[in-house]
Amino acid sequence: MADTSHEHDGTPTYGDTHDHEYRAHYDQSPDRYADRSYEQLRPAYQVGHLAASNRDNFGRDFEEIEPDLQRSWLEELRATHGDWESVRHFARHAYERARGGASVGVSGATFGSIDQRATTLTDTHDRPSYSDPIPAGDPEQVAGEDRAIPGRE
Repeated sequence: MADTSHEHDGTPTYGDTHDHEYRAHYDQSPDRYADRSYEQLRPAYQVGHLAASNRDNFGRDFEEIEPDLQRSWLEELRATHGDWESVRHFARHAYERARGGASVGVSGATFGSIDQRATTLTDTHDRPSYSDPIPAGDPEQVAGEDRAIPGRE
């Protein structure tokens, strides 16, 4: 795996350094599955790590974002890597480690931290999320009275 880490520019990434650290965690974890390799659990670590790098999640605990992560754990991931309940603790570990939380590494060292300057909201980031473009209420009114809604003419 090539190290594609670009954390210096704020882009959430996952590279070789992270992979080696999470592999070491899995290899020494008491929660390690005898019938699953690290490669089968890597996506759970990746999901948790990348979620911690997402600016929308800054300052949020794992429990707050877990419903979103669980919804993103699609059927193809469940079939190949296990259901969410069996992998959630690996995602949680990566989320907490990438946030610079209290999780510790193999030798007791922590790694990963978020520059606190990056968590300061600017005017352009201090706005509501647009991940759901249809607000609550009557969807017929989304476009306003004087504009047609595409596909509903």
